[in-house]
Amino acid sequence: MDDLDLIIEELISRKVEGPYWDFKVKWYSNDDKGKGSLLHDILCMANNLEDRDAYIIIGVENKSCKIQGVQEDPNRRSTADLCCFLKDKDFGGEMRPSVRVETLRALKKEVDVIIIEKSNNTPFFVTKDYFCIVKANSIYTRIGDTNTPKDSTADIDKIEYLWKKRFGINKSPIQKLPLLLEQEKSWKESHIKDIEYDVLFHDLYPEYTIRTQSTGQNSHELYMLNFIDNTPHWGRIEIYYHQTLIKAFSSVGLDGYRYLIVAPKREVIKIKADKSYEEIPLFYFFKNSLEFLISKVLCNKYGYNDFYRESKFGILELSKSVFLFKDESEKLSFKDYLENHKTEYLKELKKIKADNKIYLYSENIEPNVLERFKQQMIRVEALKDLYDDFNLENNKQSKNHNEESRWVCDKICFPQ
Repeated sequence: MDDLDLIIEELISRKVEGPYWDFKVKWYSNDDKGKGSLLHDILCMANNLEDRDAYIIIGVENKSCKIQGVQEDPNRRSTADLCCFLKDKDFGGEMRPSVRVETLRALKKEVDVIIIEKSNNTPFFVTKDYFCIVKANSIYTRIGDTNTPKDSTADIDKIEYLWKKRFGINKSPIQKLPLLLEQEKSWKESHIKDIEYDVLFHDLYPEYTIRTQSTGQNSHELYMLNFIDNTPHWGRIEIYYHQTLIKAFSSVGLDGYRYLIVAPKREVIKIKADKSYEEIPLFYFFKNSLEFLISKVLCNKYGYNDFYRESKFGILELSKSVFLFKDESEKLSFKDYLENHKTEYLKELKKIKADNKIYLYSENIEPNVLERFKQQMIRVEALKDLYDDFNLENNKQSKNHNEESRWVCDKICFPQ
């Protein structure tokens, strides 16, 4: 059972509706009344005041919370249907909620869940009347288990909160930092050269600065050996708000310092193989973490040249040894998957060892140490193959849409 199953099961068990979830016994009808109600509910949920994903759970009675299921419902819609439904509506600032549909099984019945994803682009509103129900420029939200009435608008304090959320002015300096890091092109190099640091500042909020410096450490990590120039370049990254240090990280310059990233997180996974244990080094980022966001900003500014910034070479080389997980939950799910599929992992590991196609070279590493890195690389390659299978099963995606394509889509090292 994955996280979404647990979340929805827990919400149904409460037997009440709430500020970010709603029950519907059946899907919305295809007439104007049904379409208007669907649009209104999506807007209310997208503007929820809990600052989190919201759920319209279909196939559950809203009073008794008894599960009825939707397997026979003729009005069921897919994610593509809802995206098309929202696409032809005129939204303020062209900001549309991100929605998707997931189908879960509960008590041998199918339940559809419309997931309205958390966003900082609130408030969402339309600029035209739709279906004689949703009013132009009205801002709808949800208080407790009640939506803003269709012929009304939210209270002024709720509207004020939603606008503050968009502009980040309801957040502390640390809470605001991820929003600013997402604006990769807004970070500029300082013309005032510091003896110890290279400095970037945000052009609209110059009180935020990123300072980088070399520390001279010379130890190797596995992912460095994916590059032709694998000389280690360790450093330190400091994030300041005015003169206050608010975050600090270790940094790594890769491929002869052609680009700079925050050092990936690291842990070791142990699985039992015969009478011994296989130790697998796991290097990883979380997709929306500060480490990942900072890495994208730095590589946007400190790419070696246009060729490196525009190519995918660095991304693909890094992704051979470093994982990009959605979040901590996905990492834990994958580790559980590995535990339950260790036979497949060990079989793939044996195959890669037999092929003996991995070759590592470095003038700076002793041969016995290099051989140890090679064995680690073999274990990680087998783990990568298993991770593709994990994604295929859990996300129902094609083999072509694997973790490598996720890295490319996120443009960690070479933003446009």
